Parts: sequence; C-alpha cells; structure tokens
Amino acid sequence: MKLILPIEMSNARMKVIAVFVVILYFMVPTLFLSLNDSTSMKMASGSVQSADDAAANFVRIVKDSMTTYNILNNETEFVGFFDASYTISGTNESLKSSENAIISAIREDFNKSPTIGYIKIGNVSTSSTSDSQGSTSVTLPNPFADSATINQSISQKVSNAIDSVESLNAPIIDIKCEFNMNIEDWQCDNQSLNPS
Repeated sequence: MKLILPIEMSNARMKVIAVFVVILYFMVPTLFLSLNDSTSMKMASGSVQSADDAAANFVRIVKDSMTTYNILNNETEFVGFFDASYTISGTNESLKSSENAIISAIREDFNKSPTIGYIKIGNVSTSSTSDSQGSTSVTLPNPFADSATINQSISQKVSNAIDSVESLNAPIIDIKCEFNMNIEDWQCDNQSLNPS
C-alpha cells in the first residue's frame, strides 16, 4: 500500500501523524475484536487453550543421529556404525496422553532412515543340518531385523519408558531412547530427576 500525502502535509511531523493514523486504522478493528469476546477467537487447531493447558499438553521429540559413510572412487561405502537417539520431553500427563502419537512419530521417522535395513536382531549363530548320507550343510540365518520387529521393539521400549515415569512428580520429564545397530541394545530410560 502506498501512502499519498497532499502537498500541505509534506513536513516531517505531518508524515509521522499520517503514518500513525494508517497504523491505527488497521489495528483498531483487531483490538476491538479480541477484546470483545476472547472465546470466539479460534486457534489454528480449532480450540482455545490457556497457557497452562498448552504447557500441560506439550511434548517435544528431538532426534540426534549419526551415520558414517566413506566415498572412495565415487562409490559410497557404509562404515559399520550408526545410531539414533530420541529425547522425548513433557509432563507425565502429556507423555501418557500422547503416547500413541509419540510412538507413531518415532516409528515413522525411524522407518525413513536409510540404515533401517542394517539393524541386526542380535547374536545370530549358524545352524547345521545333516542329511541321510552324512553330509553336513551350514546355513546362515538372516542377521537383520525386519520392519515389523523394529516397529514392535520401538513401540515396546517407548511405551515401557512412558509407563515408568507416570508416577513421577517432576515438572518436565525427559526420556532418552537409544536405537543403534543391534536391536538387543535398544533402550529408553528416564533422564529426569525426581524432586519428590
């Protein structure tokens, strides 16, 4: 919007007054609307929440991950270590009420990881079988976890951690989940201090 001033308003003081009037022109209807009925103003989510309600329902998930690759002669090589940690923060009420959403967010993020196909089930041993002629064949089982096993483990670890902090009397609870290359080493632990 361009403000066109008459010639008689060319001095600096008149310009400041004119700008102030234009600003008031746009702000006054908004002020009256918000003062009139605060409950009629809707947030983007479709509801009005007090600051205390919003804090009680707030959960934050922060991911920290590391993957190492080498590039040699234009070929990418995965260097055998990766790990992802998720720090989940909130009140015990917000964590419990958002448990399904937390699990879904972590599973969805983890399933998009390029390293998901390299997660090992644990210590896998070889098995051998003998046939009737006395020859022995050695088979190597698949050492890698399938997506169903990975998702089941994430769900179980996160759910157990949220259940374990349900009775804590702390303003903010931090749960840290460590998901690395071996599914047997995965863990989610309470990182908060209990002040009670």
